[in-house]
Amino acid sequence: MNYIPSRPIIVSGIKHCGKSTLGRRLADELGLKFHDLDDLVVDLCRENRGGPDAITWEPREIYRRLGKSGFQELEIGALKRLSEQGGLYVLALGGGTPDNPDALPVLSGLGIMVYLYEEAEVLFSRIAARGIPPFLDEKAPWESFLELFRHRDTLYRSTADLVVELNGADVQDGAARIRKSLQEMDNVR
Repeated sequence: MNYIPSRPIIVSGIKHCGKSTLGRRLADELGLKFHDLDDLVVDLCRENRGGPDAITWEPREIYRRLGKSGFQELEIGALKRLSEQGGLYVLALGGGTPDNPDALPVLSGLGIMVYLYEEAEVLFSRIAARGIPPFLDEKAPWESFLELFRHRDTLYRSTADLVVELNGADVQDGAARIRKSLQEMDNVR
């Protein structure tokens, strides 16, 4: 059965929950274009900033150089640009996008907000496997992650149209769970 969503699909979740991987898979399965907000931010930064060094900047470098407010302005600009394009697509947000208060009004009209929920322990092990990132307290990484997790979980749930519990699902199963939940939600409307 071919499912076509009623609106664009916006995928949110905590770092390393699989937003980009599952979003890309879902877009492929539905025959939709996939966008990653981090990539859109990089593109917009390159357009706005120009210069030879801006060409090599990645999201972390943009955040480091422009600060939180500069990065968030680029997020909003990228979201507005995408909203003007219209059409159906799957968009993976950055992990902190719902923490950007000025992005929320843009996001609310953009599409179906899907929060990919994964257990804190699973996410922390994925994050820690690459080394403790600077946004966590290196003396108490688990505790600082748990604080961030609780804050963002509450925030993501409050902005979501749909919460999909992943429970360690692989890519195929995770995408199937999202698709099934979207289908059920659209059939109710």
